[in-house]
Amino acid sequence: MPRYPLPLEGVTQFHADIGWLLAGLSIALVLVLRLSAAPRRAVRAGWIVLAALGSQGVIGYVQYFTHLPAGLVWVHVTGSVLVWIAVLRLYFTVRERAPGQTPREQGRW
Repeated sequence: MPRYPLPLEGVTQFHADIGWLLAGLSIALVLVLRLSAAPRRAVRAGWIVLAALGSQGVIGYVQYFTHLPAGLVWVHVTGSVLVWIAVLRLYFTVRERAPGQTPREQGRW
């Protein structure tokens, strides 16, 4: 019995397409952060997200061309957890408020 019952070629292509879309959106986000008055921490967090996504892409392509060895699948899954951590850190960095300010004082309401 195969390890994965769906057609591997189509699932892999769809997965790669989503990855490229996410990478493009992340590049746009980093550009917006750099061109706006975003804090340096936020820009740095954006670059970390891009680095994590790039690493995932490299692992994914190596995985594909080596016919999905189980060890690399675990590395790729672990990488996806690291991508999520990086994205959440970016989100919380962007959402930080100055001490003592409410959202209304910042003009967000």
